[in-house]
Amino acid sequence: MDSMNWSRLEQFGEWEFFGLHEIPGSPKNFHLVSKKEFRYQDMIASSDVMLSKIGYGVYAECLLNGTPLIYLPREDFAEYPVLAGAMEKSGTGYCLCREDYYNLNWDEALETVLSKGKSEPVSSCGAADCAAEIENIIRNRGHNSLLT
Repeated sequence: MDSMNWSRLEQFGEWEFFGLHEIPGSPKNFHLVSKKEFRYQDMIASSDVMLSKIGYGVYAECLLNGTPLIYLPREDFAEYPVLAGAMEKSGTGYCLCREDYYNLNWDEALETVLSKGKSEPVSSCGAADCAAEIENIIRNRGHNSLLT
């Protein structure tokens, strides 16, 4: 990513970008943030769109917040076909080829996701489901436990 011409970020005059890592060229519309001061989950929830590699974490956060994802392919990532397929099926993602991503040819992708807007956030009760499953496992073992 260091080889990207980050100064071209300023061509997107109506956009403000923020990220977790410094980028060369110090574009005026890029703002460095710290995870200590601004949680990653809050960054995604506060954004109109996320530009990133695709992975379980970013995919889940985008779905939970209804935030569209513009991503680049990760053929070396075993789960990529499943995640990319789910993004395509839901219509919440836009895959940029590497060349367009690294050359900051983002115009079409940004226009496309902006025209669709944010999707309905996906409801999640994963923590409660996990806790219930753990309780069931403990109860079904027949051992004494702290759960009553």
